[in-house]
Amino acid sequence: AFGPDSIRVTKTHAKFAIITADPWRVVVQTSMNLNTNPRLESFTVAQDPELADFLTAAMDDIWHSQTRGLQAKTIRTVSKWWNRHG
Repeated sequence: AFGPDSIRVTKTHAKFAIITADPWRVVVQTSMNLNTNPRLESFTVAQDPELADFLTAAMDDIWHSQTRGLQAKTIRTVSKWWNRHG
């Protein structure tokens, strides 16, 4: 899914991807931001079903409970939403 409706926001600086293809449940974790970055960064790639399930459940909860369009609101509005639901 792409576009504004495919975005949710969190109060975290975590960067990860969950890649699943039976029987694999791979988690990629990184310190890198999505910008030009001349510094050395780190990342891990692991077949970790337990971590993949944990992160999937957390993202599913955010995806299903968060108001659509929150990413376009002010920081104050986002903070208020997280204070009520976080």
